[in-house]
Amino acid sequence: MSDELLIGIYQVMAQLNLKIPEDVAVICISEGYIPNFFFPKVTYVRHSGYEVGSKASELLLEIMSNSTSPLLHKQIFPQLVIQHSV
Repeated sequence: MSDELLIGIYQVMAQLNLKIPEDVAVICISEGYIPNFFFPKVTYVRHSGYEVGSKASELLLEIMSNSTSPLLHKQIFPQLVIQHSV
C-alpha cells in the first residue's frame, strides 16, 4: 500500500483495537518519510517515484529517437527497510 493508504490503515486498526504488529503486520510502499511518523515504525519497500519517472522518461526518449529499436527496459532496485510493524 502507499503512504496515503497507510494513514487510513492506522486509523482503522485503532478503531478495531488491533495492535501492530501483535495482531496485524503492516508493510507499505514508500519513499520512506511517512512510515517513520508512526509508532511502531512501519516496514516499507523504498520506492522512489522520482527514479521511476526518470527511467520512464529515458525509455520514452529512446523510443522516440529510434522507433525501430527493440523493446527496451530499465530496472530499478527497491529496498526493503525492516522496522517494527512486522
